[in-house]
Amino acid sequence: MVAAFPDVCMSPPPPPAGPVPVPYPNTSFSRDMKQGSKRVTINGKPVMLRDQSYYATSPLGNEAATRNFGAGLISHQITGKTHFISWSMDVHFEGKNVPRHIDLTTSNHGSNANNAVPSPNLAQGATSSPGQATFNACPCCNGPLHENQKDPVTGQPFETVPEMEFYGRIAQYRMSRRAEMQGILQQVAEGRMPMPPWANKLDAKSGLPVKDNIIRMGDECERDFKKLQELRQKHPDCPNVHNPPDQGCGVHFKVLQPGLAGNTKDGGRWDSARMQSIEDWRLKGHAIPRNDKINHMTPADAGGCPYSVQNLVPTSVLKGDCLEIEDTQTRLQNMMPPKNDERKLLFR
Repeated sequence: MVAAFPDVCMSPPPPPAGPVPVPYPNTSFSRDMKQGSKRVTINGKPVMLRDQSYYATSPLGNEAATRNFGAGLISHQITGKTHFISWSMDVHFEGKNVPRHIDLTTSNHGSNANNAVPSPNLAQGATSSPGQATFNACPCCNGPLHENQKDPVTGQPFETVPEMEFYGRIAQYRMSRRAEMQGILQQVAEGRMPMPPWANKLDAKSGLPVKDNIIRMGDECERDFKKLQELRQKHPDCPNVHNPPDQGCGVHFKVLQPGLAGNTKDGGRWDSARMQSIEDWRLKGHAIPRNDKINHMTPADAGGCPYSVQNLVPTSVLKGDCLEIEDTQTRLQNMMPPKNDERKLLFR
């Protein structure tokens, strides 16, 4: 886990000028894993286990903070442990779930409390995913790259990202914003700073004060990403799930320019693709009304092919948890930041 951010800790100078809250980037490594599996090993090495194993890397990254001033705002700890907070739902070693590459971790723990926001584990094994390749054509329809798959200035394809990391990065970004806001509110409550004027302004979309809306988005993203992981593990054969992931129409791109997917559902090409999808699913035995909503399995805002029927699924096809997967992915996708500079932070 490299430069997980932010881990907000109280730091010098001492009173009366300080202490001040400083966001530190934490870095921990799988080589520093402790309390791993004892009876099951891979290549002779122990494996991480749910609620048992952790990383104990030193230095972690927040050593400049001091315990005398309270250390981490939440855990009251510095140089704390790094724990996984998500894992495989169906792979167990020694009776415990096994964390995977790009599962979420939290760092600077003190007992059960952690201080830094959840971040994907990015150990070396994750780089071998097929979704990390560079494409000069649409990996779904094999035609020229679509506008939502390439940089509008250079024409070069965007970098790719594993599917669950795509959703994990959205959740991480919103939880990071939440942690920053909670740090500000704690300083206000302790009389260390006034409430920023923007914090009480009403958000145009939600109608909530900005400070409350930032926390709401972090809470919802944390909940939805965990739910999505569980549902995808439980239902890999849902008609809206690419299986195997990160191949062909399942390739996700780091779309750095908001709005590139905005026109994909306009015009005759979309109308034709939409009707073809309906007809194809009808031939499979589904009753699809002509006005049914047609969904992109890989969202257009993640560089999903806008027009291939291999990336389209009507809502009427989806039932139960499969429909919940669609709704959960849509909620997370709608949490993507709308500005260029924020998108770059999302995919840095």
